[in-house]
Amino acid sequence: MQSSIWKAGAIVGATLTLTAVAAGYVDVATHFRFNFLSDYFGTLLLAGLIGVVMSSVGLVGWARRMGRGSKARMAGLVFISPWIVFLLGYPIAGDNVHGPAMLVVVLMIPAIVLAVILLIMAGLTRSPEHTIDPG
Repeated sequence: MQSSIWKAGAIVGATLTLTAVAAGYVDVATHFRFNFLSDYFGTLLLAGLIGVVMSSVGLVGWARRMGRGSKARMAGLVFISPWIVFLLGYPIAGDNVHGPAMLVVVLMIPAIVLAVILLIMAGLTRSPEHTIDPG
């Protein structure tokens, strides 16, 4: 049960972060017809910040009950996720420093830190038989 709370926190946090980033890409793709960034910048920034914190805490809590290999895979996914978003968004906004791509680049820093933390956790895991992999 405890791992599902951490899992839910990680998923909600990732969704908040992705929503904040996606709003910028929607604005650029629609030539600012919706003005998400202009009208809701503070809200989106707060959602993104809360999302990064929630997903980071949730992933660390969730990973505590996982085996070494699952933690390492999670670290890899955390590391590569902002790069995937950046590459998928590149045709929409390019790498404009004033656009949504810059927010994704800024998110790469906490993703790298979190990936390193998860890798350290994986390295400190004793053995697979002492942990529960909640699937």
